[in-house]
Amino acid sequence: MNSFEKSSNSLIGVIEGGGTKFVIGVADFSGTIIETKKVKTETPEKTLTSIFKFFDFYSQIVGFGIGTFGPLNLDPDSENLGQTLDTPKKGWKGVNIKKVLERRYQVSVAIDTDVNVTALGCYKNHDYKSPALISYITVGTGIGIGSVFDGKIMRGRAHSEAGHSIFGIHTNEKSFCPFHNNCVEGLASGHAFKSNFSAQGDQIPISDPLWNFETTMLSLLIYNTLTFLAPDFIFIGGGLINASIKKPLIDKVQKYSNNYLPNTNHAELNEKIRLLPKENNCLIGAYFLFLNQHEGT
Repeated sequence: MNSFEKSSNSLIGVIEGGGTKFVIGVADFSGTIIETKKVKTETPEKTLTSIFKFFDFYSQIVGFGIGTFGPLNLDPDSENLGQTLDTPKKGWKGVNIKKVLERRYQVSVAIDTDVNVTALGCYKNHDYKSPALISYITVGTGIGIGSVFDGKIMRGRAHSEAGHSIFGIHTNEKSFCPFHNNCVEGLASGHAFKSNFSAQGDQIPISDPLWNFETTMLSLLIYNTLTFLAPDFIFIGGGLINASIKKPLIDKVQKYSNNYLPNTNHAELNEKIRLLPKENNCLIGAYFLFLNQHEGT
């Protein structure tokens, strides 16, 4: 299903699938999100039932764009394109929300990871000197990085798993990744922070020493993103990120750079590294993901 017919009242279903909740909505062809709803992420059956209940109301939907948690099979030649792979999210391994929606609504569905689609929404939501490369780092239930160059998501037949980067840091902190005992997601995600320190991030002031390990891991991830991709801008967001964390992250990135990387003095990093705006970035990205898939149709 790679084509669609559009009329003046056509709508696109947009979905952000997260570890704790789904945000679902509909957009018109101007890109305006006209309705949204939050659905708790439970078992696939319960979650999908709630999603169907929302979208069944909109007979004008001609397609869907989805940004969801992974890992996902994104190989365009695979019969299982869109399938959730070996996720730590209980019950979701093997679920293919792309195929489920295609069967139910008989429309085309574009899918990518939530972090990639949010990066696309970030790109489309702001004016950049074209062409521009932006990266988005999310720090929530998990950790991930998505990048967009000149309005297109950067990846091959699979998506990156930067949250599972290993920096060789020796620590006594417990890892909460079921696959690695020292990856950045296992040690520094919101889930790891809460489990290691028995508190949510927003309950602990940034001046508390507990944040030192967290900001070290995240600043290394930012620094390595700068060295690997040289993005023009890096957005950071997710449940563990707030305004107070930006300065200690920049301080440490500048220290790691040691005046080697260009445009990495404190003022330049303050401009380059940005907090994710409180907008529907993933839903907007899902809208453009669908349009990008159907360019020329």
